[in-house]
Amino acid sequence: MERTATGIMRGHHGLRVEVQQLPASHAALIIAEGEIDHRTFEVLSNAVRDLLDGGCVRLIIDLDRVAFVSSSGLGVFVSTVAETRSGGGDLVLVRPQQTVREVFATAGLTDCLPVVENLDAAVAVFSGEPGGNAQP
Repeated sequence: MERTATGIMRGHHGLRVEVQQLPASHAALIIAEGEIDHRTFEVLSNAVRDLLDGGCVRLIIDLDRVAFVSSSGLGVFVSTVAETRSGGGDLVLVRPQQTVREVFATAGLTDCLPVVENLDAAVAVFSGEPGGNAQP
């Protein structure tokens, strides 16, 4: 799978966000590392906003290295899924840690957000290929 890096942002309080384009699937991959809370959510929000403003509505966020998501962080995901879907795309979450899964489940978001275990499955969500089904 071809990837092109477009930027790395670092928050003041430990959230690192890397953005990669996935040209074959017309999607963007955001790899987040750290905690998404009231001090750092804007780093993720700004990365998402840049992609949406550039016309990308197929977003994949890899949460494998995210240890915590607060209500401020959840707000980013809620607004992102609404905006991507209104533009004909979607938001797919990849490999959230168990603690992060529990936060999404408690908030009721696992019922409306595709959650998959690898990048290939995330890309398959956009293509309708087998193996692209979300796993709660």
